[in-house]
Amino acid sequence: MTSVPLSRANKQTIKDIFAPFIQSEADILGHEDIQDFLRDHPAVVQQQYKLWLASAEVLRLIFNAPIIGRSSFKLEEVTAFAPKYVPTSCHQEAVTRLNSAGSIIIIGEPGIGKSTLAEQLVLQLALDGFELCFVENDVTEAEAAWVNDRKQVFYFDDFLGRNYLEAIDRNHDSQVLAFMRRVGKDKSKRFILTSRTTIMQQGKRLSELFRAGNIDQREYEVKVTDLSPLEKAWILYNHIWFGNLDAAFVEQLYIDKRYKAVIAHRNFNPRLIAFLTDNHKIAGVAHEKYWDYVLATLENPQDIWRGVFENQLDQMGRLLVALVVFHGGQISERELRACSERARLDHVPVPAAAEWSLEFELSYQMSVGAVINRNLDRHGSEARVGLFNPSVGDFVLRRFGGDTASLESFFSLLRDYRSLAHFQALRKSGIVTEIVFVAVVRNLAARFWREPLLTPEFSSDLASFIINNEGLRLPLRPELVALSAQFFAISDASTRPEALSDFAVFTLVEGLIPSDDERWLDFVHMVIEQTTDDSELIELSNLVNALEEPLLSSASTELAEHVISCWKDKISEEVGYHGVAADYTDDDEYSDDSYDKAKEELTKFVSNALGEYAINFDCADIDAIVDEFDLREHLRNNRRTYREYEGGGGGYSGGGISGSEQDQIDDLFQRDR
Repeated sequence: MTSVPLSRANKQTIKDIFAPFIQSEADILGHEDIQDFLRDHPAVVQQQYKLWLASAEVLRLIFNAPIIGRSSFKLEEVTAFAPKYVPTSCHQEAVTRLNSAGSIIIIGEPGIGKSTLAEQLVLQLALDGFELCFVENDVTEAEAAWVNDRKQVFYFDDFLGRNYLEAIDRNHDSQVLAFMRRVGKDKSKRFILTSRTTIMQQGKRLSELFRAGNIDQREYEVKVTDLSPLEKAWILYNHIWFGNLDAAFVEQLYIDKRYKAVIAHRNFNPRLIAFLTDNHKIAGVAHEKYWDYVLATLENPQDIWRGVFENQLDQMGRLLVALVVFHGGQISERELRACSERARLDHVPVPAAAEWSLEFELSYQMSVGAVINRNLDRHGSEARVGLFNPSVGDFVLRRFGGDTASLESFFSLLRDYRSLAHFQALRKSGIVTEIVFVAVVRNLAARFWREPLLTPEFSSDLASFIINNEGLRLPLRPELVALSAQFFAISDASTRPEALSDFAVFTLVEGLIPSDDERWLDFVHMVIEQTTDDSELIELSNLVNALEEPLLSSASTELAEHVISCWKDKISEEVGYHGVAADYTDDDEYSDDSYDKAKEELTKFVSNALGEYAINFDCADIDAIVDEFDLREHLRNNRRTYREYEGGGGGYSGGGISGSEQDQIDDLFQRDR
């Protein structure tokens, strides 16, 4: 046994040296063998805690426990679904594209089977020795789980989410593109993403990086029109016979070969079939009424969640689902409980806390697995609640999209900027009309700005949201002017003064607070103490730039020093996210030239980033940040990453179809075979 890495040739040499005492190469353990053993026997490591300090693999398992556990559970789910899966012609096409580019974005309309296709690609790769890393929030999870020279597949479902505006605002586009480039240069890695077609198109329209990065070359669209009648028949058949549908329901589909009407229906899609053949989803439907229910659902597929929402959830359960939906499809469990408590306090009379808590727990448990999911975040420290299926959100949005009173209630309970940003996305997509949008925000302002010091954080969020929305700023200007009189009182009371920067600039531009007011220096200092976020500091720089001397010089100096310090701390992280100098290595005779070009690219990147600020930075500031980064180690890492690892592709093999499709469908559904 040795901690030194051993190749097969090394082991053979050792065996020959120690012959006849060593009978087999399997008796010789090198570095990789020991790491594999520790990974397979975590209890050993827990008992011998000093191993933690010496084992990079075990440290990875500890620090990435949430994503590893989540990935393991996801793989179990995918494996359990495999008997229902039909490898259509789309599957092999997706396999080919994935193996060619290393990454693939599977797009399509709701219910077409994007996630199902992606997950079966994952399963196929897992059978070929790839380790699954299921990404839930952002690409940083994938970066953290990356292991050089290990076969890994990273799966990011619905990577833009419903709120593509927020996703792009948080630099998801640059992170995804940088990670795609990294995967493309490492043959031991695969990257699979999914997105709705409309969301992807909106994302490309808003993201210059997506357009410039030719992201559409990695797209693969799944369309229901690509499914042949026989493939649809297989989908229905597998869901019937490998699912949990009661025999009496199955019998209804066989009467007069009704299954043919399902297969031929214009609204056929895999999600509808999964819903219609799930005993839990059709609870309450009598056997003899099942066929009528199937036809009605096929005719009006948007109503598939109506029965669940109205009949299987109580009032609290319906509220919880709506809060998740209007928060953008995901919310922390802690925030959801806080919303529930606010709802309790809004009741007249106020219910007892113990009774309300019990009602919450019962409704929550009933909703999880039916309409919402509960998962641990990537740190394992907090549970997050998301939608069981995107179509749940579609139903809730249609139900409440025009209900001003309900919308005001939901957003008054949520009380954060994320939910407001999602509301704006709904307005832009036409789900909420301009009239309803303005009315809801006006009502929220009237409610929370009456006594803004009671809710300083949300009062700030609301002000920033209105100021940054042209359709709201003019009609609500009188309310903003009135609120400005309490600006410094709100900033002192708030735990997030950085959220007030937009409002601060508004008060200066409008002349509502003098630009030489000494209190601005205290506000700038307070924000600097609170945040290292680039976007928030850029907003603060706009405020600083609007100040009069001598406040301008003093505030600019303090802010510039803070920004430089922040960038020194995060330069390595930013380089990784944005794929800076990713095309250069130190492994050829031109390594010095590669270093110079890489440094030039890095310097330009930092210069462009600092150029976003409304205050000035000089070359010395840029050089100070660049010098903080170990560029030569970065080039060495690039060389190690580019080392090719030949992995197998695999795939489903398809055979030809002969004869009449109608006859083949009947033969498939023949029960006396």
